[in-house]
Amino acid sequence: METIDKLMEDLLKGDNNLACSAMRDLERLSEGTGAVYAYFDTFARMLESSKTYVKNRGLALIGANAKWDTTDKIRGVLDNIIAMLSYEKPITVRWAVSCLGKIATDKPNLAPAVREALREADCSMFSESMRPLIEKDIRKVLGEG
Repeated sequence: METIDKLMEDLLKGDNNLACSAMRDLERLSEGTGAVYAYFDTFARMLESSKTYVKNRGLALIGANAKWDTTDKIRGVLDNIIAMLSYEKPITVRWAVSCLGKIATDKPNLAPAVREALREADCSMFSESMRPLIEKDIRKVLGEG
């Protein structure tokens, strides 16, 4: 596996295949070490990207590193993540729900806010093909299905 610095470089490049591969490697590394958490601020900035796939990668890596968040940085981006529950692209909403699920598990102090946001999420704007998937994701995080 490549170094974290190299993976971060690849994550931020314009090559989507390379960036996706780097994201998966960074997620795997995050399972066993908090070393990737050092790049949390980069992941948080990714949420502000105009590119949906960059937002999705940021969400994935914030969620993967929630258990290493000893400095409570997630609290500072939680509102941004919750706001993505009404994002126009349903795939990003699904990434946000997944991220929020990891946050609720790994940051019990934030779980009430996460549960409230998920209960209040309005899925009516999504197509008939995507709405049930998002609702199922939400129920799963809430422990209701």
